[in-house]
Amino acid sequence: MPGQSKTYIGIELGSVSLNIAIPGEELRLLESVYERTRRQPVPVLIDVFEGLKRDFPERNGVLRTGGGRNLAANILEIDMGISIDEEHTN
Repeated sequence: MPGQSKTYIGIELGSVSLNIAIPGEELRLLESVYERTRRQPVPVLIDVFEGLKRDFPERNGVLRTGGGRNLAANILEIDMGISIDEEHTN
């Protein structure tokens, strides 16, 4: 539901895809995005995030994960966020 005043955003960025989830206050999904990045995550991230900023201008926080989590923080100039380091077990 666009127009929420403050939201949290979850971003998972990798070389294959960009996934974004924006939950509402009752943890109902307000918006979700899945885009293939085709090994070009930067332009895809910028394009998608520009659209989301119009609908969700204020953020309480950002959760980042995936291989491009630090890249996402740098590109989007996120100074408030949590980075999730993934552990892979075989």
